[in-house]
Amino acid sequence: MYEDIEQLYLKYYPELRRFLTKYCSDANAVDDLIQSTFLEALKSMESFKQQASWKTWLFAIAKHQLYRHYRKHKQPTQPIDELSYTDHLGADDIPNMVLANEVMQAVNKLPKPHRDIMHLRLIDGLSFKEIGTQIGQSENYCRVNYYRTKEKLRKELQADEL
Repeated sequence: MYEDIEQLYLKYYPELRRFLTKYCSDANAVDDLIQSTFLEALKSMESFKQQASWKTWLFAIAKHQLYRHYRKHKQPTQPIDELSYTDHLGADDIPNMVLANEVMQAVNKLPKPHRDIMHLRLIDGLSFKEIGTQIGQSENYCRVNYYRTKEKLRKELQADEL
């Protein structure tokens, strides 16, 4: 397992550094973000189901680490430019990007409380407790609505493929 993360580190470090440097001007913070990205990857490596490529998975973790950094330092969240994000993806990641765009289009069509919960969870990476605080609902309300909405979207997207 440690050999796997070492190989991923050697292979993707330069691209992750370029990606994070684009959105964070503090070089020390970029180093910390890279370190926390690989630490998080190491923690969850056994649960990685390979529904996406290793590269996509690492960049998603890096993006969430970046958003956590913005929140921790009370910086305004800068939207990650989709085009610059896709510059770092390979041809095998294109189907994942298409699916992600379909999911986001479906999420944007949801009624307000469900849309807000999905955005705060999927894009901003907030915990259910943080989401509840932001929208004025309980943690449990947010958790239940998130999972119900996720299952509804899953069924809708599967029906569209048939």
